[in-house]
Amino acid sequence: MTAVQLVQTPDLPATVGDLQRKSLRSRTLNDFVEDVFLTLYGTDEHFMALLDAVGNADAVEGSTTADDFEAARMIRDAAPDGSPLKAKNLTAIRNALGVVLRRYGISRRERAHLLGGEIVSKAIGA
Repeated sequence: MTAVQLVQTPDLPATVGDLQRKSLRSRTLNDFVEDVFLTLYGTDEHFMALLDAVGNADAVEGSTTADDFEAARMIRDAAPDGSPLKAKNLTAIRNALGVVLRRYGISRRERAHLLGGEIVSKAIGA
């Protein structure tokens, strides 16, 4: 007769402090920008206005590029003390903001190509 050995699964860590991250990937600049983006999104009207335009004619500052830099400045200013964002230049934060917007499918380019919630390759009449 063969002995059956029961496997006992380990208990879950009791607190967040007891958790140990197994992934070797460290947080990227994109992740830090996303954290601040999520705090500003939907709560700051000026930030939302800066992200809204898909063309220069509707941009707050007259161009979507200028709006991107203003949004990047707001992200850097809203970052918590000790955040690596505080030491980053606006171009780096702007580029990371573009990545974050694409993560959620709301970049200017993606929204410019939507018609009734569906992506279209060319504008009608173009």
